[in-house]
Amino acid sequence: MGARTLFRRRLAASGLISEPVIQSWQRCLAAGLKPQQRPDFEPVTRSRVSAALARSHAVLEAATPEIDELDRLLAGTHCRMVLTDGQGIVLRATPAAIGAAGC
Repeated sequence: MGARTLFRRRLAASGLISEPVIQSWQRCLAAGLKPQQRPDFEPVTRSRVSAALARSHAVLEAATPEIDELDRLLAGTHCRMVLTDGQGIVLRATPAAIGAAGC
């Protein structure tokens, strides 16, 4: 059994890192990504955002009361909520406070 496998099992067994996170790391390593490597940022075009919002309109409309409540609950904190679609396009996010960082 390799050192990576032992390390992975020890982390999962300890409960410090969940198994899905460990599996994600394994997939990234298998794809040739390096932990110290910064991910490439791929901006989303306005047309893709518009299409994603149109596809998600019913869900956003149904979730608006809960999302608005989250906005109120998180106001004044350093925490933010981000709602994305299945492709990771941001559909809604809590407003950023001036000078506030994420959780």
